[in-house]
Order: sequence, then C-alpha cells, then structure tokens
Amino acid sequence: MEGRELPGRHVVDEAIAADDLERLRVLPVDLSLHHPDVDWVADVCLRLANHPDATVRGNAVLGFGHLARRFGRLDSGIREVIERALVDPDAHVRGHAWSAADDTRHFLNWTFGVGTHVERVLWSGRARGRQWRARQVDWWPPGLDAGDTWSLVIETTDGPPEEKLSSWWSPDERVLGGTLRGWSTSAIGNLKRTLAQSPPPGADQGSP
Repeated sequence: MEGRELPGRHVVDEAIAADDLERLRVLPVDLSLHHPDVDWVADVCLRLANHPDATVRGNAVLGFGHLARRFGRLDSGIREVIERALVDPDAHVRGHAWSAADDTRHFLNWTFGVGTHVERVLWSGRARGRQWRARQVDWWPPGLDAGDTWSLVIETTDGPPEEKLSSWWSPDERVLGGTLRGWSTSAIGNLKRTLAQSPPPGADQGSP
C-alpha cells in the first residue's frame, strides 16, 4: 500500500462506532490485503460480515479470502460466516463469498456444505508456441443456474514462466469472453469448438 498509511485500530473502531459507510466499505479490503496482524483484521472482518449494507458485508467476507491467501490460517469458525454469505440474498455478497470460499478451499483445505463446486479441464492445445489448457472453476450457490456462464482459467502447462488468463464461456450463446492476446484464429476456434462439445456439469460433479 505504497504512499498510503493504513488506519490504526482507534480509527477503525471509530468508523465502526459511527457506522461510517464510506470508510467501512473499503476498510476490510485495505486491511486484509496489507495489514500484518491477521487475527485483528479477521476480527474486524467478522464484526462487519453481518452489516446491513451489502457492500460492507460483502467486502468483509472477501477479506477472509485475502487473509487465507496471505497467512495460510484462519479461525475455523469463519467457515460458517462464509457459508452463510454464499446464500446471501445480495449478489455482491454471494460473489465475494464465492471468492473467499475458493481461496479458503485452496489455501486452508476448507469444504462447504452448500452450493456446487465444479473444477474440470475442458481443453488442451497449443497457442503462441506454448501448450495451454482451459480449466473450468466455478461455484454455484443453491438456486442459481449452473449453465449461464462457466468461469475459465486458461493457463500454460509446459513449464515456467507460467502464464494464466481469466475468461468465461457462455454455453447457451457459445460466446467466449476475455482477450486471448496473440492467439491465432485457429487456436481460438479449436478452443471454442471443444467448449461447445463439452456437456454441462451435473449437480453431482465435484464437491465444494
């Protein structure tokens, strides 16, 4: 956080006490990305994870994912907070809970009892002189249609330096999102054809 000083504990406490929305909406992200005290920041995020403002509580839940990635540990009780957020009525909160669930699943080996998690390799091929694969990594809370879009991670598999791109695929419209810079028309066409032939993931495929 170059050129910007992190708020002290008294400043955070004052913002929470005053319910200063402008500050509370950015505090969880700023602190979870840059503050060195994981336990204190996790406590701040816990205090804000049930806030009535969706941006505040969504960013607080997102903070848990940042902390898991930075420190590799969190109190196990936080898992229940993320799980509740996965079925929050607000889409902003659900989206950030998805990110937190994915980070804590990866870095802490946590599992969740709601939603459907899907991770599968859909394509492997060559582009720009390198070997790539397209991986679908998605989490769908209950009640959402798993077929609307598939989140894709497109990454090299032939050794360092590694390259990774984020993209998405709409199976209904057969539209590939994201920019594959330097890819030939034939390489993109091969990827799209393989995606178009991939069956939609079943509800029992993968486990969160």
